Amino acid sequence: MLSADQLGHQFGATEPILYVGTDGRLRGQLGELSDSGFTPITSAAPVNDGQWHHVVLTVAGEQQKLYLDGELAGELTGTTVANYRARAFVGSGYRANSWSNIPGGPTASGAFAFNGTIDEFAVYGKPLSEATIQAHWAARAKVSNKLTQVTLPSGRIWAKNTYDTATDRLLTHTDRHAGTWKIGKPEVDWVEKVNTVEVIDPRDGKQTYGYDRWRADRLVYEIDQLDFKTSYRD
Repeated sequence: MLSADQLGHQFGATEPILYVGTDGRLRGQLGELSDSGFTPITSAAPVNDGQWHHVVLTVAGEQQKLYLDGELAGELTGTTVANYRARAFVGSGYRANSWSNIPGGPTASGAFAFNGTIDEFAVYGKPLSEATIQAHWAARAKVSNKLTQVTLPSGRIWAKNTYDTATDRLLTHTDRHAGTWKIGKPEVDWVEKVNTVEVIDPRDGKQTYGYDRWRADRLVYEIDQLDFKTSYRD
């Protein structure tokens, strides 16, 4: 889920910080410890169960703590080996000896992507307290902020939306003319560094949109129903 190192490779870094191993268990550790190397904190239970999980790794001096779904999963104590981490990657890593139960198996090499969905990623300039972490976890139970329907004062339905219950992403949008638009799952092109999304219009025409994943997902091109492509550049 998160990797970093001094130089980095094209699609990931060799130092693991947060990831899910081949056994499905969550692992977390910031940097190599001078007395024990890489021995990441590991969750007791697997997290590859198709459900959302809240993960926090905090570092305060020589103490590291890993929280899973608001509960302490484990902790490490030790001096971190100094390392200049110039590059960090969210959602990908590059396999190295420091990865325990690395995705793809012990003989695998090269870059790999996180097989799942990441949302609300954040880096804080100070360690989060246990109370704050638990408050973040509890906030998930609040009333949904998804816009499901817009109704005019006349009673006419102006728009309706449906969402994927597993990922919370928008699935369909029904417009004021009762036409339904279907929004596909985002796909990542690691070579071109572009996220692509396909949209099917009410007449089953396909539109494709490309977003620059390195620059805040700005729109870089769109392909219309007649397969004409329009590119956008700075």
